[in-house]
Amino acid sequence: MNCPVVPATATDYIVAASGGLYQAAADIVTIMEQMTSGHHAFLTSRQCGISTAMSAHALHEAIAHDGITVVFCQRHSRSALYCIRQLMQHYYRGLCDSMLIDNNSTSIRFVNNSRIIAVAPSASSFRGMTISRLYMDMDLYDDQHVQGYQAALPALQLGANRTAFLSFTATEPNSQTHRFWQSFNDSDKTIHVHEGMNSGLCKQFMIPEEYNREYKCMFV
Repeated sequence: MNCPVVPATATDYIVAASGGLYQAAADIVTIMEQMTSGHHAFLTSRQCGISTAMSAHALHEAIAHDGITVVFCQRHSRSALYCIRQLMQHYYRGLCDSMLIDNNSTSIRFVNNSRIIAVAPSASSFRGMTISRLYMDMDLYDDQHVQGYQAALPALQLGANRTAFLSFTATEPNSQTHRFWQSFNDSDKTIHVHEGMNSGLCKQFMIPEEYNREYKCMFV
């Protein structure tokens, strides 16, 4: 059974939820929708909408494609499902219940047999899974994220049209996050750098080096 009213693009979810205010998130989704497979790392500055963009893209992928498994891996993974549910409510309104088979704290299953699962970053999180889309938030960097990403690779190899999206927030040069992002930049994986929104208020109260690093990705 197919899900009803599949929008043409994932951006439609963002527009419905915000009235078009989330332009930065919409810009990221536009980039993501051009990617059909492979591993892609986004280096973003603060307040650029990467979490909203990932949620909108994941929702669109799950509803537009039958029988795929979409996985969110981040320390606060349940917040990603909350954002997805909010986007659904804004776009589908009264149709939400008819689209769902199961809706619990760690997963959402749709009538087209696709599902979105939230997991924590660990070496055992992906055991027994076949993943079609992986969304991983590396902003809270630690060894668990590296182990989680490495553990996800075998599961990604089993999925159809496999795609992984990883996000990094600009931090100080030579930090762990920066080094891990740089390892992607030095590999043959596709890297897209998105510069986030500028904030006049933050610029006024932050020292220039910190503002340029966190809002302009100046260490890239």
